[in-house]
Amino acid sequence: MIIRNLYWVVTAAVLAIIVHISMVLFAPGFLFDRNLNRLASDVPDNTFFILPAAAQSRIFPEYPSGTVFGLCRFNLTSGPVTLDANLPDGIWTLTVYSRFGRTLYTVTDEQSGVDTFSLQLAMAPGVLDVFSLNEDDTEVETSGWKVLSSDERGFAVFWVPALDKAMRESLSETLSKTSCGKAAVSS
Repeated sequence: MIIRNLYWVVTAAVLAIIVHISMVLFAPGFLFDRNLNRLASDVPDNTFFILPAAAQSRIFPEYPSGTVFGLCRFNLTSGPVTLDANLPDGIWTLTVYSRFGRTLYTVTDEQSGVDTFSLQLAMAPGVLDVFSLNEDDTEVETSGWKVLSSDERGFAVFWVPALDKAMRESLSETLSKTSCGKAAVSS
């Protein structure tokens, strides 16, 4: 009888460990994708938008209310996407995430040295594609930066902090000049 009970205790413990590990490894990515997609449900792919203050305070309650978040939900299934950034002078951060929250690229105002730039988002070549690339295909365009993603969907998130709520409008106005769209095909 004790052996039978011990078997069920060990089985329950192993199952609990498996469930816990699964939740720790996979739930954050799914929650990230779900929450950001819910925010952008009425915004088409490859379109830049400023996160409304009410939505921002629900998702990022720890940030001051004057902080501005700009997002681009990108979709690379039909080709590269160009993000033309127009950022206000001062502190800012751009982070590009895969669909499930893996950080693909991050740059800050200090690292970039500029407040206006282009960033091309494209699919990373597969293992077999690497062997068929031309030398020109591996070079980064001189007009900006290039980020390669193994995931065809994701988010580019701009963060512009402001301690004063009154600054939000002017920061939003400058950041709203940013665009996100299908990259022009070069010949």
